[in-house]
Amino acid sequence: MSRPRQILVVDDDRAMREMLSSLFKERGLWAEEAASADAALALAAEQDFDVVLSDVRMPGLSGVELVGQLRRLRPGTPVVLMTAFGSIDSAVEAMRSGAFRLP
Repeated sequence: MSRPRQILVVDDDRAMREMLSSLFKERGLWAEEAASADAALALAAEQDFDVVLSDVRMPGLSGVELVGQLRRLRPGTPVVLMTAFGSIDSAVEAMRSGAFRLP
């Protein structure tokens, strides 16, 4: 039997983080939560995730900065960024940092 996919949800907004984790768990996935990029990096240092889903705007390190740090720590882990404040410039910056993009 295969293990469930492991997702790390990173968002400083507790309600959003818990809602996303709940949705993933309802679909049979395993979700861990982090309230900041620093907390996410600590978790990623100790375990491997199949994917990281992160907000862009957070206090401290941003989601884009998190992508760069995760690229060094876990180069094969896809990182998907989400934001309510998107722009073309922020999308380009995220992709340059190594955020996952569909072909």
